[in-house]
This record gives sequence, structure tokens and C-alpha cells, in this order.
Amino acid sequence: MSNGPPPPPPPPPPPPPPPPPPPAAAAAATKALHLLPGCCSASHPPGAPALPSPPWCALRARQTTPEPPPQAPPQPLPAPPQPLPAPPQPALPQPLPPQPPPAPPPPQLVPPPPQLVPPPPPLVPPPPELVTPPPLPAQPLRQH
Repeated sequence: MSNGPPPPPPPPPPPPPPPPPPPAAAAAATKALHLLPGCCSASHPPGAPALPSPPWCALRARQTTPEPPPQAPPQPLPAPPQPLPAPPQPALPQPLPPQPPPAPPPPQLVPPPPQLVPPPPPLVPPPPELVTPPPLPAQPLRQH
């Protein structure tokens, strides 16, 4: 007697391969192929062994099978979305450019009329403070 664990049981045998399809299924597939127009005569009795098909029969079978519609060429994947541009920063107030000097007034086509009369002399004589009187001679004071 050993104190170790018992040996594991042997693995189960692999499953048997699937049986071949029954001859009736193969005959039905062959019969369907032979019922195409022009392949076999209509007098072919059902269930009879399949007659060898002429080579053009397989060609006709290929021509009569509807072909899948042609697939459109694969569309290119759309481009990955571009990252959104950063919002524009508010513009800093910039100093205004120097303004050009104002244009001189256009020359007058008609010159101003000349002053024919000279301006009149001032009517008020100049104030006496501006005229300096001659100095007075010194006189002795008289007593009464």
C-alpha cells in the first residue's frame, strides 16, 4: 500500500469520425445538378444511378447560378477629425498709427479784395501817464 494519491483515470477515447453522408443525399445533389436544362434527358428515372455529365453541363451550371452583385470598391476611411483650433486670443489694444497732418486748405480761387481805405487813426489820445512832463524848477515857498 502506498500513501500517494490514486493514478488519474485514463482519458476517454476520441469520438468516432462522423459517418459519411448517406448515398441518397449524394444522389439528390447529383440529381439536382442533372436536372439542369440540357444536362440529362427528361426520361432519366428518379433514383437511378447518375449518368456522367458532359463537360459543358458543369459550365452551364456555372453560367446559370446567379452571381453575387459586384461589390462597390471599399470606401476609404474618413480622415480622423482634426483637433479644433484654439479660440483666438482677444487682441490687445494697439496704439493707433500716427495720423498724417491735415491737408492744407485748398487755395482760394478768388483773392480777398484789397483794403482800399486805410484804417482810421485811434480816436482816443494816449493816456497822460505815458507822456513824461518836463521837470519843474524848484521855487521857494511863499508865506501868507
